[in-house]
Amino acid sequence: MVNLRSHTTRLGVLDIGSNTIHMLIVDAAPGARPDPEASTKTTVRLMQYLKDDGSIKKAGIEAILEAVDEGMKLAEEYEITQLLAMATSAIREAPNGNKVLRKIEERIG
Repeated sequence: MVNLRSHTTRLGVLDIGSNTIHMLIVDAAPGARPDPEASTKTTVRLMQYLKDDGSIKKAGIEAILEAVDEGMKLAEEYEITQLLAMATSAIREAPNGNKVLRKIEERIG
């Protein structure tokens, strides 16, 4: 019998949502249920940082990046080997969304 846990990956899942930014650290193995190891969640309430045209204000970008930094500290502490990141449509579809995504990518490496 194959020991699935010997093929475990320490995975970080970064969920950049409209209200919170959540980093979840799990041990994942093929055919096994992910085993949560740690989690941090920061409330950002992105909607308060949107301009009338839907673009994200500078203060909003800074709030996002600070929360991403907190998540990445946890990821470093738990020595993740893979990172999956996703962002809310409010960021992806914002007129300055590409700029925000580039800044996030710079932070997560």
